Amino acid sequence: MSVPALRYLIDTGWVIRHLRGRTEYTMRLAGLASSGLAVSVVTLAELLEGVERSSDPGRARVALDAFMAGVQVLPAAEDTARAFGELSAKMRAAGNHPGDFDVLIAATAIEHGLIVLTTDVDDFSRFPNLQIITTP
Repeated sequence: MSVPALRYLIDTGWVIRHLRGRTEYTMRLAGLASSGLAVSVVTLAELLEGVERSSDPGRARVALDAFMAGVQVLPAAEDTARAFGELSAKMRAAGNHPGDFDVLIAATAIEHGLIVLTTDVDDFSRFPNLQIITTP
């Protein structure tokens, strides 16, 4: 099942670099925005944890809300759960499991046919049939 008008799924590390003012990440996101940007509900959860742990949660929440206004949040639906189960089982059997959150993000990208923007090359390069962009 593919979501129309989306091409990229942004991983947590990429968003954090953007929010911390790394202009190369911000510029790349701006350049890709017309192709459609999304985050997994997992990424949103990780970002919200960061807001709560911030030394200035109010400021961090405003910045996150501004960023989120330009992206779509993709839920972990039944198809995502099936893709997760398959991927996770195969990776555990091969001794190559990067962690449940990354598998769930990858399953979301695969389910929707999206390219993942990530700073986590080690973990996301493990997924077969997953396109990733690792540099801005």
